[in-house]
Amino acid sequence: MASPFPFTSGQVLTAAQLNGIGETTTYTPTIAVTGGSGYTFTLNQGYYAQVNDLYVLWFDFSVTAGSGGAEFTVTLPTSQTTQVSGVARETAVNGLSWTGTGPSSGQVKYSRYDNAGSVASSNRFVGFATFGA
Repeated sequence: MASPFPFTSGQVLTAAQLNGIGETTTYTPTIAVTGGSGYTFTLNQGYYAQVNDLYVLWFDFSVTAGSGGAEFTVTLPTSQTTQVSGVARETAVNGLSWTGTGPSSGQVKYSRYDNAGSVASSNRFVGFATFGA
C-alpha cells in the first residue's frame, strides 16, 4: 500500500507534520428527516478528520421547526460505500440516544434507540459517525 503521507518511514517528523495527521476539516452536512413535515435546522458545527481510509465525523445541530419524523439522516463528507456506524444524543437533561447506520447514498441514518420516538422541534443533537473510504 502506498503511503498517503508526504514523508517516509524512519523520517523524523516536525510538529507541523504530526499535527497534520488527522487534521479536522469543517463541512456542512445536509440534514433531513424521514416522514413528518415542516422541518428546518440550524447547523451549529460540522467537521471530520481523515487518517488513511478512516473517517470520523462530528455534527451538532438544532431542530428549529417540524413534527412527526421518526428518523434523521446526515450526509457524509465523501461518497463512500463502506459500512457506517454512529451515535447521536439529544442534549436535553434527559436526552435520548440515537443509533446511526449506513451506507445509504453517502449518508448515515439515525433512529432512536427504541425505534419509538420522533424528531421533535427544539431538540438539539450532537453526534458522530465513523466509516472507511
